[in-house]
Amino acid sequence: MEQVVAANPDVVGMRLALAERYRDQGEFDNAVPHYREVLEREPGNAEALASLGWILFMLDDTVEASRFADQALEQDPTLPLGWWLQANVRLYGQDDPDGAMEALRRMQELPLEREVQSQAAALQQEARARAAGGGE
Repeated sequence: MEQVVAANPDVVGMRLALAERYRDQGEFDNAVPHYREVLEREPGNAEALASLGWILFMLDDTVEASRFADQALEQDPTLPLGWWLQANVRLYGQDDPDGAMEALRRMQELPLEREVQSQAAALQQEARARAAGGGE
């Protein structure tokens, strides 16, 4: 797929698919340049913003992850990944379970796949426990 993207550098969708593949495999060093290239071509690409934010979150850069989540949601408030990122940043990076629950509430207003719904419900349960003082 790398060769196909190299041969078609202007096809953003293929580049995003390749970056997502790398991200999902934990190959962040390979994913980041592709997300950055997408953002050079389309600075308001919410999917690339949220995905790059997720990588930053995974690398413990919660300040930048939060900034990318906010930018992604500004571009597309219906992007589940943007709300998921924001919820995780709020809960784990900022110790803000109420902020996490609000992001999850907004996320759950969207049409979500069943697996995503159950992941959001589990995170919401953890956020509630932390808000009540019962989780770390």
